[in-house]
Amino acid sequence: MNGKQPVPLCKAFLPCKQLLMSKNGVDTALMGLPRSFTHHVFPAATPLGFFARLSSAHGEYQVEVQLVSMDGEVVWRDGPPEPLKMDDPLKLYDVRMKTCVAIPKPGQYDLVLMTNGEEVARQPFAAHLATKTAKKP
Repeated sequence: MNGKQPVPLCKAFLPCKQLLMSKNGVDTALMGLPRSFTHHVFPAATPLGFFARLSSAHGEYQVEVQLVSMDGEVVWRDGPPEPLKMDDPLKLYDVRMKTCVAIPKPGQYDLVLMTNGEEVARQPFAAHLATKTAKKP
């Protein structure tokens, strides 16, 4: 082994419009699983939640979600300020995050889940410019 911390295995990575947790903090409900965002002007921002289920973890991980353009540029990023402790490789760890994603312009992007600077999951995400509709008389 090269001494490098293993990258956790991502069982699920889903962006959602709403992320609800039960009072016991165990169960999670995801509402609205968007694949795109439409707005009439850019840059724009949209509130999103992120749910990830990780396993095979061995220690502390700095978790981050990135919005990456098709040419590989990271145009937005956010994550918890402190590393998350995931020290039992046999356990499942749920990562829940609510944030506001800033989108610089219409186009195709990827939402990328990172742990300690390593990619663990990727979801396509598109931003569209809303078309103006004619007003009815």
